[in-house]
Amino acid sequence: MKNIVGVVDIGTSRSKVSIYRVHSNKLELVHREEYSSGLRVEADRAEQDPEVVYKIIRHGARVAREKNAAIIGVSVYRGSIIAWRRDGSPLSPIITWLDKRSLFYYDRAPVLLKLASRLPVIGKVFMPGSPLLLLLSLTRQDPVVGEVVKRGEGFLWSLDGFISYRVSGRYLADPASSALSGLVHPGSLSRIGLVARIAELDWLPLPEFFYHTEVVGEIEGIDVGPIIADQQAGVIGLGCLEEGCLKATLGTGFFLDYCTGSRLVLSPGGGLIPLLVLYTESKRIYGVEGFLAGVGLYIEYLAEKLGWGYEVFDRARWYRAGALVLPMPSGLRSPFSPYLEPTWLGSVLPLGPEEASSAVVLGISLGVASIYERLVERLGAPNSIRVSGGLARLRGVVDGVSSATSSEVLVAREKSDSSLGVAILAAIASGIVEEKFLYEHSTEYTRVRYERIIPRGVVALWEKLVTALGRRSFWRRYRRLLEEILFESQKR
Repeated sequence: MKNIVGVVDIGTSRSKVSIYRVHSNKLELVHREEYSSGLRVEADRAEQDPEVVYKIIRHGARVAREKNAAIIGVSVYRGSIIAWRRDGSPLSPIITWLDKRSLFYYDRAPVLLKLASRLPVIGKVFMPGSPLLLLLSLTRQDPVVGEVVKRGEGFLWSLDGFISYRVSGRYLADPASSALSGLVHPGSLSRIGLVARIAELDWLPLPEFFYHTEVVGEIEGIDVGPIIADQQAGVIGLGCLEEGCLKATLGTGFFLDYCTGSRLVLSPGGGLIPLLVLYTESKRIYGVEGFLAGVGLYIEYLAEKLGWGYEVFDRARWYRAGALVLPMPSGLRSPFSPYLEPTWLGSVLPLGPEEASSAVVLGISLGVASIYERLVERLGAPNSIRVSGGLARLRGVVDGVSSATSSEVLVAREKSDSSLGVAILAAIASGIVEEKFLYEHSTEYTRVRYERIIPRGVVALWEKLVTALGRRSFWRRYRRLLEEILFESQKR
């Protein structure tokens, strides 16, 4: 039997093709390639070309076949929206989770929808920045999309649904991603009728859901499966499936995922969201998540576009910062400040790379500390904190995580936790290993302990600051005045 599996990890900014060899209790990385995902950010738009993404998947399948893999699994970033025709051709670009058009849609939304955003439990699905509002903003700005889907000539869902359709010819989707749409209950996986009626989306058909341990389709002569959300795959890759395990992924965004085992925490509050982590024929595992959107993109821009290099973030320490940077290009969910924009504070003179990198790490660390406090308050202290993701190579950022949580953290040597998780699921789907491998596989870690602890009082002050800065009226006025200044300055 073949013991090789392939993985394509579709990220917001970068995608990876990985090949793993499956041993008795672990996976060995034997090949990796990395590509740009073709993210286009212009003003308030953050989009991708679906054909570029699918081309990467086809290439990954060819590489996997050449490496004698038995199957290829796919991990996909979440919170995206895309429409496509029955022949599989795209009807829209991929609207990514970094897109800000839903903020402006909320300003013009019907009164009923705004009132619904204040309801307990379901209110958060109607808030600015949610996947549901991204979907609504697409159908309102491009009426053709809704008309085509209503006539049964196309489909509208997240990127995993589009990929599933292209490899299977069926309207299928990842249950983990779909449970974040606001339209699907994470426990029963049935339509939330009240949400659909308020959003006037009763006409939108729901996809079928597959298990996370089954083959979905075929491409380039090789089986494809599973297709799963990247953060959920990361939880699996780090072996964080027991209640009380906390996974921290430092990538395009900064995600803290607290596993609650078989217990579904439907309304955690505090800007936290419930997760369906794993869905198999015999088991469902849940979690709770808090995240900082886009902070990795901010570091990437400073390191690569400005030429600072990543080593300055390796040396950076939050407690050396003489200023504060809020590197959140898509606002905050916890505390809820969706209109907040990247902000540099407290420096009279321009900051050099060394000072600025510490100021960025301070902003990230305080954001992590704020989310962590909410998780502990609602779920108790975790029994293990496991860290991975591309930015986990940077000691300054990892030290910030340890300082924010006042805990020793385990940093995975395989930084692509989502690829590792999909590889495990693909090995199960192809019959290379049994489902118990989910709990028996081993991952190598190094231990990192904080140099200093972030005082709790500082976190409370930071929350007051971002709440004050995050007011919609402030940023609307700021943008308008800035545009006027630039326009007038450029007149001849």
